[in-house]
Amino acid sequence: KLMSGIVSLIDKLKVSHANSIILLIGEDNGSLPVVCSVNGKALNSYQAGQLVRKVCECLQGSGGGRNDFASGAGRNKENIQNAIDSVKEMIK
Repeated sequence: KLMSGIVSLIDKLKVSHANSIILLIGEDNGSLPVVCSVNGKALNSYQAGQLVRKVCECLQGSGGGRNDFASGAGRNKENIQNAIDSVKEMIK
């Protein structure tokens, strides 16, 4: 249920944030669902699948997907800040 809620939130955010990268991390009974959307001009430079793979790797999980949308999950919430920092480095 949490994953579908995160996907729904991403869909709502995409409407008001064109040309963007939206990455959300949730928490559900020890699992850390990760969802990413890359849209508009951001697709020229970034791929959601690569971003999710990096985040999930930091969180000791796995994930992937398409260039415009990807999902996955991790399990080490102590590394959430490291995961966020790694994405910031990727999109500088």
